[in-house]
Amino acid sequence: MGRDMMRVVIVDDNPNSYLFQPQNAITIRPFTDDLGDGELKKLTEFLSGCVEVEDMRDAVKVYHAEEEEECTSVEI
Repeated sequence: MGRDMMRVVIVDDNPNSYLFQPQNAITIRPFTDDLGDGELKKLTEFLSGCVEVEDMRDAVKVYHAEEEEECTSVEI
């Protein structure tokens, strides 16, 4: 498509959608008519903080690191 991958974020619930650009991808849970679903709210907060980011791939790395940290801090 000729897009500058420094400026692209791919948001999808299907990993097949971003096989060739995983460094640009944020996976979200599928929407299942759950009124408590907060995926888009979380994503909006992230994207709002990216206005001045030069390379979105770096921002996506940070997003994944924060998600990983959030998951490991939850007690089972």
